[in-house]
Amino acid sequence: MIWYPYEQMKTMKAPYLIENAEGVYLYTKENKMIDSVSSWWSVIHGYKHPKLNEAITGQLERFAHVMLGGLTHQSVQSLSDKLQSWLPGDLDYCFFSDSGSVAVEVALKMALQYYMNRNETERTMVLALGHAYHGDTFKTMEVGDDEDYHCVLKAYGKSSHVIHIPTETDALEQAFSEFHSRLNCMIVEPLLQGAGGMRMYDLSFLKRARELCTRYGTKKLQIGQWISLILLSGWLLLVLGLTTLSRGANFGGSINLSLFSGYVNAWHEWSYTELQLIIFNMLMFAPLGFLLPFLTKRGEKFPFVCLISFLVTFFIEVLQLVTGHGIFELDDLLHNFAGSLFGYFVVMFFLACFRDKKWEWKPFMKMAVLPLLYAVAICCAVLVYQNQEYGNLPIIPAEKQNMSVISVERETDLSAQTKDVGVYKNPRANDKQYSKTISQAVGKLMGIEFKSATYSEGNNKIFVGKASGEQLTVFTDSGEWTYTTWTEGKKTLTEQEISAKKTELESWLNEYGLLPEGSVFTVQDHITLRWDAPASDETDPQEDFFSGSIMAEFDPEGAVSMFHYFIIPNEYVKNVEIISEEAAYSELMDGNFEQYPPFEKGDKIVIQDCVLSYTYDTKGFFRSAYRFSGYINETDYSWETNINAMRKLLGYGYSVVLGSERFYPRAGYLPADSFGITAPFDVSCENYMVCRLQDNADGICGVVHYAKEFGIDIP
Repeated sequence: MIWYPYEQMKTMKAPYLIENAEGVYLYTKENKMIDSVSSWWSVIHGYKHPKLNEAITGQLERFAHVMLGGLTHQSVQSLSDKLQSWLPGDLDYCFFSDSGSVAVEVALKMALQYYMNRNETERTMVLALGHAYHGDTFKTMEVGDDEDYHCVLKAYGKSSHVIHIPTETDALEQAFSEFHSRLNCMIVEPLLQGAGGMRMYDLSFLKRARELCTRYGTKKLQIGQWISLILLSGWLLLVLGLTTLSRGANFGGSINLSLFSGYVNAWHEWSYTELQLIIFNMLMFAPLGFLLPFLTKRGEKFPFVCLISFLVTFFIEVLQLVTGHGIFELDDLLHNFAGSLFGYFVVMFFLACFRDKKWEWKPFMKMAVLPLLYAVAICCAVLVYQNQEYGNLPIIPAEKQNMSVISVERETDLSAQTKDVGVYKNPRANDKQYSKTISQAVGKLMGIEFKSATYSEGNNKIFVGKASGEQLTVFTDSGEWTYTTWTEGKKTLTEQEISAKKTELESWLNEYGLLPEGSVFTVQDHITLRWDAPASDETDPQEDFFSGSIMAEFDPEGAVSMFHYFIIPNEYVKNVEIISEEAAYSELMDGNFEQYPPFEKGDKIVIQDCVLSYTYDTKGFFRSAYRFSGYINETDYSWETNINAMRKLLGYGYSVVLGSERFYPRAGYLPADSFGITAPFDVSCENYMVCRLQDNADGICGVVHYAKEFGIDIP
């Protein structure tokens, strides 16, 4: 016998015997009926739904049921993840039960246990609605308010832990005002009370209930949250100090919206220091993403971390802009945001491993993506750099100047002629062994010993003496160096002392090949000994030459207290063709030059001169550049900039042309068949020519291919 719910067994009518069901229909032997209550809402998608049947069948083929007591399976994990993704706030965990009534029981026990665990034992009261129905188990009947279903509770009397109120805002306000210190939770049927007679109430009541619950149920911060809050506050103060408070208000509200300009600048300068600044900008914000999950459960949600990270870094950039203590840079916004996400992925990896007591590969891969991308990018950049003939030029800007806001006036004539000039190389540039050799040589001269550990400051290597703190700084990008003992006072030398010191230092310089032949010796104020490299009358001497000077000073005891070695050897490499002055001026008018501080709207540049000069690239090559000089707005504000004079190499080995046999041979073009190159169409060998563009281009042969846009029709 079956005891049917909500029925008196002695008086109930015979139930319908269902033999089949499909969609919304139920079938008896004789009749077809619509199931308007979906078997009490358990088949709201209809009977025999193909996707549901497929899922159930697939589940049965593996196992019918597995309890969650110490066990789990993929289906329940997938469902939990899906539900979690739809839920608001920090509702991260799903507890599964076997019915609606039990689900309400579980929710009530969770709410009660929450305050018990917080030692707030007075919070045991539940606020519910009049005419409510929440289920048929004992606790759900207690929070319900419909005697037609729960008349059995009359024997126990009304619960002192449940308050039922009508769906009226005044009653809601009064209940919270009177009982808020004892309230544990509020349970409602959103907007529609079904079992109570299809009773509807206004949405404003539900919104007000949410507001009151938030106001009176504000959580107290736990110890871990307090620690996270203190650490985040300290971190924010440190970041504000580094980015804003420690700087003067001299940036003038500058904005740089050029994305990746920091990487371009690091490439042009081939500077690990610039790259370190980029990485530091990211790591500086890693604590934000790392600590947010400890401050609030929402901090474990990726969208929440993205929002907070963006808002914080945007606030700092705007603060720098408004106060003039920094530049609003899109690059910084990106790097700070990425750094915070990296911190988030790091902490989520460790939390996942800690909670599951095993290594979690998915969180690990998320954590490793950013470092891996940077490692690959850096390796590719190094590979490209090592395989290019010359170094990069720091004079090339990371972004073009905005020439539309300024005017340019030229007071000098410019040549349209190109010419060949020499390229030179400093063999000491970026020579790691040279730094060690100099430290040993200086130690021998001064009679001191440097500490084994060296310090780096940008591209400079710093050696510190073991005894008195003497310092040797080697500028590795040029091979220049300086030595100081930090001694106050300078010795005025006699003629005899000058002669002796000169002989001693020249002997030491010659021993290590540091004194160019023909250097000019002078004495300044009987204090400073100076050697100048032999001067060259030519900007481009077409042979090896030296530039720079050497200076030495002595303390009152006669020991060397300052030694500046600024001699640079320049070895002739080869001649290259450079662009004309007019072409360089076109580059300038296109904004391809460095400018700091940035131009302001209405500025006027007056160019008074253009001369050929030289500048070093990052591999130590001494390369030609045009130096434009003049002033900005007024003659008191001098201005100059350098434009790369060397032609841009596109990396092509050969140039193929179809043209006049009278003109192109003058430019070095030869018949293509002498290179073994053929055309996919008929053309005379006199008009089909090739020019070798690079000296090291290998011999080739084959058929030239071309774009259809060239308009050559092949029959």
